[in-house]
Amino acid sequence: MTAWKNKNVTRYYIENRSTFKDLYKSESKLLYKLKKKSIKKILDFGCATGSFYKIFSKMFKDISYVGIDIEKEMILNALKIYGKNRNKKFILSKKKKLSYRDNYFDLAFCTSVLHHVEEYKKIINELVRVSSKYIFIDSPRIHLKKNFVGLMNLDKRFDTRKKKKNNVKYYVANLKEYLLFIKKIIKNNNISKAYFVCNKLPYSKDYMSFSDEIFYMTILFVKNDENKNYDKYVYTNNKKVKRIFNIL
Repeated sequence: MTAWKNKNVTRYYIENRSTFKDLYKSESKLLYKLKKKSIKKILDFGCATGSFYKIFSKMFKDISYVGIDIEKEMILNALKIYGKNRNKKFILSKKKKLSYRDNYFDLAFCTSVLHHVEEYKKIINELVRVSSKYIFIDSPRIHLKKNFVGLMNLDKRFDTRKKKKNNVKYYVANLKEYLLFIKKIIKNNNISKAYFVCNKLPYSKDYMSFSDEIFYMTILFVKNDENKNYDKYVYTNNKKVKRIFNIL
């Protein structure tokens, strides 16, 4: 079991992240760029209690969905709520290497995960590998200084009445270094379009172990698009951040 097993954490995902109104602006902005008819097979890496299955089943028709999470309590809740059948699976796994062939899914989706995982680069590479069309990722947090690892208090994040220190690691990457990694991903994987939504993170400092100004960055990669020329779209309110994107 992990720090994510606590009832206040699982309850949050059961009660909150299951409808269109629950989507963050960065998520809705990029998800609506998908060509709906082309989405049949979906991987949800870090699926928590499976609430995005409910969102995806309304967005797309006749989908085959695989949700993977490292926390047994999350998967048990997902199975209890949504069940399991041939076209809907919830899998408990801690593996970073995915057991699916190249280009197996139409959409590889991962949100609220990578800023808590040290090996986030391996996961991104795997998500790109197993998708033939779209890769949607919520990046590790980024800023303009050096890489560092902070802590987030989950009990305060999901229930401010609690005072326990149920901490998880929180990875923050230097934006320029991270974009150089993304540049390699784009170059080596036939990605024809990339959309970036990057703005200041609105989290309260009450449950963080640091006070640095950091940013979230949500990315949508499009593979094998008809347009052979690579296109980049950057949505941000920060001029300094936008200038750094010139390296892509």
